Amino acid sequence: MKRLLRFVVASAIILLFALPAMADFKMGITAYTDIGYFHRDSDRHRAIGGKPLGEDTTTAFVDIPVHSKIYGKFSNKNMGGYAEIGMGQSGTEISTTGNRLTMRKIYGFYKWGYLQLTAGQTEPLGAARYTASQLMGENESQHFLLAGWGSLYMRNPQVNLEYRRGKWYLGVGASEIVHSFDSAGNTGGVEESPVPTGDLVIGFRSKPLEMTLNGSASYNSFTGEKETADDDAKAWYVSLNTDLKLGMCQFRFHPYYGQNIANMGFAYMSPASVLFIDSDGQTHNTDMYGGFVDITIGGEPFLVHLMGGHSVAENDFFKTKNTKGKDEEQRWSWAVRGAYKVGENFTLSPEVSWYDYGLDVLGDGEDLGTEWMGGVQFQFEF
Repeated sequence: MKRLLRFVVASAIILLFALPAMADFKMGITAYTDIGYFHRDSDRHRAIGGKPLGEDTTTAFVDIPVHSKIYGKFSNKNMGGYAEIGMGQSGTEISTTGNRLTMRKIYGFYKWGYLQLTAGQTEPLGAARYTASQLMGENESQHFLLAGWGSLYMRNPQVNLEYRRGKWYLGVGASEIVHSFDSAGNTGGVEESPVPTGDLVIGFRSKPLEMTLNGSASYNSFTGEKETADDDAKAWYVSLNTDLKLGMCQFRFHPYYGQNIANMGFAYMSPASVLFIDSDGQTHNTDMYGGFVDITIGGEPFLVHLMGGHSVAENDFFKTKNTKGKDEEQRWSWAVRGAYKVGENFTLSPEVSWYDYGLDVLGDGEDLGTEWMGGVQFQFEF
């Protein structure tokens, strides 16, 4: 199957080069290589069932992160398209089969007047388009863009209609239906998705300041459920994404609030970030809030990113799940990344990041441990 996929992708790339000149076309690559060290403390090993309590580990790594890619841009008058194929090592790539060649993005758009229609797979409207700039560690332990530690990120199939005029921006979208709320089948019924996930954004954009307020919601219903069970389940969030540019200093701030956010498909969220359904079929919503800060200082040839993220999940139901009666999980993260432009297409990017997993609210209530990593990413972009 992998050989067939590689053959199909290679054939498609050859075909793209053979396209007639009726449309503009650009092809490029992003080739990343990571080298560094990854540290996991004893509490983290205990939590995931690895090394026994009392043993930390620090291991070296050299790998090709899964967000290395080959891409193509197409345009023809008032329409265009974009395709992006992941070329990194197999692992934890978001929304893929785990093969080395993976479909990351593919979408098309059509513009008329102040409106644009977009259909395909990419980041949905809103929070996923405003992420932190942390880039190292997805292959090691699912660390990328601070996703799950204050940053909300995913890619999914969607259809969007956007309006842009002057400094104002408005968008509405329908994206991939949320995955199952009732994975344990506790309602005794059949789960249905009567509507797709809905996305709404409104934004203001000037030269120094961009602000985007967005909200998204998913809804599933249950039919044939037992008498004690609830008949529907919901997930939603709102966020305010703010970018401020002041000369050689840029500031990105992203706070969010919602319920059951991991049920919407965002990447690398905590297992505690979902809706819980008890043995009677009653739903227990998990309240969530958090966000991140990303400060960029400098310019060419060198700049530095200072980042920090925080994520909180609260649910009274947690008290029945862990042995210490804890009802709140808090996760913290920080990262520092530099970028030195050696040449027009070559950048050296050292990075150090740290992650605190909080308390085990779904088990024994003990510390889930910490991880850190440090190294250098070699970035070639054409």
